[in-house]
Amino acid sequence: MSIFETSFDSLDSTEILEPKQKDRKTLRLLTVNFQGFWNKKDEIEEFLVENDIDIVLGSESHLKPSIKNAEILPGNYMAYRKDRIDGWGGAIIIAKKDLIIEEIEVSESPEIVAIKLETFGKPVIMVSFYRPPKYSIEDSELLNAEISRISKKYKNSPIWIGGDMNLPDIEWEASTVVSYRYPKTINENFLEFLDRHNMEQLVRFPTRGKNTLDILFTNRPSFLNRCKPAPGFGDHETSILADIKTYPKLDKPVKRKIYLWNKANIIELRKEVNTEINRFIRDNNINTPINDLWNILSDMINKLQDKYVPSRMTTTRYSQPWITRECKQKIRQKKRAFNKA
Repeated sequence: MSIFETSFDSLDSTEILEPKQKDRKTLRLLTVNFQGFWNKKDEIEEFLVENDIDIVLGSESHLKPSIKNAEILPGNYMAYRKDRIDGWGGAIIIAKKDLIIEEIEVSESPEIVAIKLETFGKPVIMVSFYRPPKYSIEDSELLNAEISRISKKYKNSPIWIGGDMNLPDIEWEASTVVSYRYPKTINENFLEFLDRHNMEQLVRFPTRGKNTLDILFTNRPSFLNRCKPAPGFGDHETSILADIKTYPKLDKPVKRKIYLWNKANIIELRKEVNTEINRFIRDNNINTPINDLWNILSDMINKLQDKYVPSRMTTTRYSQPWITRECKQKIRQKKRAFNKA
């Protein structure tokens, strides 16, 4: 069953989302509060790969700066992070490696990270942020000011901003403050910020309990194909899936030559190696410069390898065909059994 036909109660992070359009002019964006990335990295990896997620705007990654991207991400994804030293909170943007991206410099204080995505039109700006519940009015204003600075700098570009704003007091359909769990000033200032920058908040469903804490807003709402609920990974039961109209430029990886040694003509290779080694010994001596000796040996090895060992070029598409969906299900079962032990 498609995730777009399910109720909130039936959302499950193992479900496959409805496939996005096959053309390259659709970008799949996920906005999510991870409530800790490390212990869920296998589940997150499966979700990203199987559902063809292009970019993730994540909050509460709970990662320390000492943790490397290669430790937590699939091989075809990269990440831009704002980590806390204590390993709590944090903002992260995860993106496919074939996208051409430049990180945007941001200030040190708010938990925010931003990137510029190259497209065949104007560059697209993506921003991920986290506003902790304990943020004061002053802290919230620093976050608003940083997002405002980015919005002004790239005012002519499409901007997509997502994260956990922790503002349950706002009723988004009417854009009004309906309760006062947080100071009224924080709520009103954020609504004024959206209005000042001609931004529209797109999420119209709850993401934690009955509250819409995780939000996604943009200055190009007409670029949105759809914005639907998707499974969450922590106490935010629901994440935000958005398919947006954009045509990103892709940077395909360089193909590499792979030698197929299991099909090599080993017998003939050994014969010619012996012949070439004898010639090498006969034609050189201790007075031959070391660099010349190395070049002769290197050329000989490459020549014989090309002659007797078949080869093929790698594909530019990232895949692990041996890791099937059944394999991934077994991996999850093993992990659950281990955690119970």
